[in-house]
Amino acid sequence: MTVTDERSGPNGAIATITIDNPPVNALGAQVRADLTAAFRMLSDPHSDARVVILRGAGGRFCGGGDINELAHREGPAHDRRLHASFASLYDAVRDCPIPVIGVIDRYAMGGGFELALHCDLRYATPETRLAASGVNMGLVESAHTLTHAISTSHAAELLFTGDAVDGARAAAMGLVTRTVPSEDLYGYVTAVAERIATRPPQAVRKAKSVLRIGMESPSATSAAVSGWLELRASHDHAEALRAFLQHTEPRFEGR
Repeated sequence: MTVTDERSGPNGAIATITIDNPPVNALGAQVRADLTAAFRMLSDPHSDARVVILRGAGGRFCGGGDINELAHREGPAHDRRLHASFASLYDAVRDCPIPVIGVIDRYAMGGGFELALHCDLRYATPETRLAASGVNMGLVESAHTLTHAISTSHAAELLFTGDAVDGARAAAMGLVTRTVPSEDLYGYVTAVAERIATRPPQAVRKAKSVLRIGMESPSATSAAVSGWLELRASHDHAEALRAFLQHTEPRFEGR
């Protein structure tokens, strides 16, 4: 089981979804499918859940995509299917009608960073490392979602460098909601979830719906998809994958 779904709180109002794919909780194909299915179930109008906690097993959130899966190439059609499966996951999280709280412990990298960005609330520790690391692999990821979370200048720095920031700096720039000491993180998130679960559910759902209006631009989303697919076929992306798997420094040629 790569994803577990547990209920707690009054009448099972708090759903906790845990990514369990050691060692780094990578978003492999089965994990993506299981997460997407779990969030779609919570989106059912008959679901009695009022809030979702999304966390990673082993005290770590998510290390991103599965590098071995990315290294497997079958051509443009395969790349489109691969991108679509990630997009389906992010859409399922974003479109979930109840609040999604991310427990961002240890790290959130690449696809894991993008997953965190689709949570409504993000709580981290001061030591948590977060990175829009797509550029390190010759790709562009999180450009659209990141600019809705923080200022354009901060987003540009993260997107252009691929460098990780710690939780303290992430909180200062508004990338995470709050930082909490590691030993208190899950307890704090649970308390927030319990508070939300006691609020009028229709009001909370409407608040989330209103917050989301205007955040999605079809033209920007289309540009993000076409950019990822174009870069997926590039020499530099292939070189980044080769270097990562062989533990060497990549040599990018701009093609």
